[in-house]
Amino acid sequence: MGKTKILIADDDQDIRDSLGTILESRDYDVVLAENRDEAMAKIRSEKPDLIVLDVMMSTWQDGFEMSRELKQDAEFK
Repeated sequence: MGKTKILIADDDQDIRDSLGTILESRDYDVVLAENRDEAMAKIRSEKPDLIVLDVMMSTWQDGFEMSRELKQDAEFK
């Protein structure tokens, strides 16, 4: 079994970098995304085990909409 993969989706580069560094130091495989579109593409291609999602990215609804979309998709529910 491989490392647990965590996707960090946040528009703030400092948050992505600091969380990524902390999680990588704990031996997690980290995938970063800076916006909703990039996060959705990486979710589909990388199949993360966990998603750390900023619910208020570029617009206040980006993260909330993404969360709803993932919950409604049988593959990611």
